[in-house]
Amino acid sequence: MRPSGEAGWDEAVLTFRDVERFAPYLVRFADDVVVLDPPDLRDAVIQQLKSVLAAGEPDAAGGGETGDGTVNAR
Repeated sequence: MRPSGEAGWDEAVLTFRDVERFAPYLVRFADDVVVLDPPDLRDAVIQQLKSVLAAGEPDAAGGGETGDGTVNAR
């Protein structure tokens, strides 16, 4: 991990095997993570975040999680 050029951000290189399993893990961080590369992982994370946003706002008791296990982003 190393500091990026932007204040408050660090850049990390992570190893993973399966985009379909790793993307949901990253989505849980919502706007606290930005996927720079590889493009297929970035696209998968963006698509999942769009799906979460399309699902609507969480109810007050939901704590940010929807009934299907996804997490609503800010």
